[in-house]
Amino acid sequence: MSRLTILYILVFIIPFVGVLIATPLLSRFAHSKNIVDKPGLHKTHSEAKPLLGGLAIFISFAATLFIFLPMDEKLWSLSISTIVLVITGLLDDIYNLKPLLKLFGQTLAAYIVVFWNAELFRFMIDYFALFNIPALVVLLLIVGWVVLIVNAFNLIDGMDGLAVGTAVIIFIALAILSMFEGSNPYILGVQIIGAGACLGFLFYNFEPAKIFMGDTGSMLLGFILATTHLFTIKHPFSSELVLGSMFIFAYPALDVTYAIYRVFLTDHPF
Repeated sequence: MSRLTILYILVFIIPFVGVLIATPLLSRFAHSKNIVDKPGLHKTHSEAKPLLGGLAIFISFAATLFIFLPMDEKLWSLSISTIVLVITGLLDDIYNLKPLLKLFGQTLAAYIVVFWNAELFRFMIDYFALFNIPALVVLLLIVGWVVLIVNAFNLIDGMDGLAVGTAVIIFIALAILSMFEGSNPYILGVQIIGAGACLGFLFYNFEPAKIFMGDTGSMLLGFILATTHLFTIKHPFSSELVLGSMFIFAYPALDVTYAIYRVFLTDHPF
């Protein structure tokens, strides 16, 4: 068994176990501080549920990342931007941020990771240059894509186990894509860490959920999935790239699109 294979096994098992251990501790802390999601309109639970499950995922994810993976530019940018996003999520879970403040935190995190790694997206920039679209506009569109997926996962986190279960499936799909693409082995490691952490949390979030991820967790998962997918892509821009991305993120992306459509119909009835 190669050293890299052993590394991949470790970075799956350790966040899995870490989340199993950290989640009950954070659940008790959330209850003691009244950081809970109370029953209400359109909510399926009938009693208050603690909201710090996403923090357990983040702590296990970050600890495994820093201990086992060598930090390059991509991983540093990913780490710093996820900290920005987790702070935004925590503030929203505790204080219920206004939507624009929440969007600002999401956009700032996406901006950091995209513009820090702008050269990685040279193939997209070169493709859109054929249509006289400036590089800045292309990078901002990539930021918009990341923010879209972040909000998509935020929106689908309404049923027990749905968002985190979807994340497990997409992390595995991205890991397989990374192996076939011959991408950076440590980006593959990040995707395996994400799968392990999500699978560990699923034990507590599967119906009936004992704890929720909150915005901290749902936004974090959407962000890591979107950014590691971008880091995985190596081929020139093509229709296959677009269709592949749509297939991998089909469910969350369609869900957020339908949610926007419903809001539009409500505000602008025909």
